[in-house]
Amino acid sequence: MTKKKRAKKDTKKWYYTSYPVFVKYFEEEKPLTKDDIIMGIAMVYSWMPTIPVTTEALMKEQGNEVVECVKDLIEGKFDEETIEKLKEYINNSLPGTSKLLHFIRPDMYPLWDSQICKIITNSKYAVGSIKKYIKYKENCDSLIAKNDKMEIINNAVKEYMQKNWISIDYEGWKNYRKIDVYLLECKKQGDKHWKEIQELLCKGIKK
Repeated sequence: MTKKKRAKKDTKKWYYTSYPVFVKYFEEEKPLTKDDIIMGIAMVYSWMPTIPVTTEALMKEQGNEVVECVKDLIEGKFDEETIEKLKEYINNSLPGTSKLLHFIRPDMYPLWDSQICKIITNSKYAVGSIKKYIKYKENCDSLIAKNDKMEIINNAVKEYMQKNWISIDYEGWKNYRKIDVYLLECKKQGDKHWKEIQELLCKGIKK
């Protein structure tokens, strides 16, 4: 294995190992605080190649606004304006915002980054489009409602994880996380349904 491939595998191992820890942190039933948001942003950026520069704003009074913003989103106020407001606190990054929301509510929000964006839109440069992220979430929700499609995804992800990451506990993953791993990994292992699933998730987005 080359040094580059080993580094990539080590990065994936961090994603899979840290993921349940991050999600568990927000599962505790307690009021969401500004400190929780800062902790969440730190988790997010351990998955990204940059360092967040927004913590100063969070430490000031307006940091309480971001708590209310996150509360609105996890209570179902999913619109462009609210996402845009939250994004301003997270390096103005939509991928970072999606990760924070997913860690807090993995049953409500899908992950969104340049790799997923390229699969869904044919271009990684649309990664900052909130409209496309909203539509992607809608398509994920429609797919999740199709039991036969989710069974395909569940089986393919199970096969991938057992083949490559036998020590990682993936059984508790929510459907959005399974869709994420399916799109990123299961085409490479020759899953015959991958193109069909991709097209369902691209509906109304891909031009």
